[in-house]
Amino acid sequence: MSDELEFRDDLSGLYNRRYFGQTLPRLLKEAQTARRPLSLVVIDIDFFKTINDTYGHACGDRVIREFGEFLLRTVKKSDIVCRYGGDEFVCILPRTDYGQSLRVSQRIIEESHQREFGRLKITLSIGIATYPDHGDDGLTLFESADQDLYSAKRHGRDQVGLHSEREPGLLIPTPE
Repeated sequence: MSDELEFRDDLSGLYNRRYFGQTLPRLLKEAQTARRPLSLVVIDIDFFKTINDTYGHACGDRVIREFGEFLLRTVKKSDIVCRYGGDEFVCILPRTDYGQSLRVSQRIIEESHQREFGRLKITLSIGIATYPDHGDDGLTLFESADQDLYSAKRHGRDQVGLHSEREPGLLIPTPE
């Protein structure tokens, strides 16, 4: 097995969780050395299980593939897009502060509203964490972004969530 295949998700063609796990520490160290921000954006397709249950796994697979292609076109070439597992994706945004990653996340949601994936409309829940503001190691950053993602889900989905450690109850809804 080649290294390239080892680090690619079979379904989406994106980098996989293994690649994410090996790349984040290296990029985080570079950010720390250069004293530059680095953001993680964790994205979950809302109600994905319902897509599989209602339309079948072949449709769900099309949604994953098309959404992965969409993400690659939506972020910068220097950003790393990974399929973390199931319907969850992670983007590593080097040299990107929290405000910039929030704008990227909102653009992902807004632009996803303008198209279909596997002939279906989907919504997204997103969580963000930025070095050094929300942690200085990969696990802390991922957990922080994941908390934000679940905050978005608890508060209605289809938005970027902010967990209570930052600003209690604050959510960034997407424009209609």
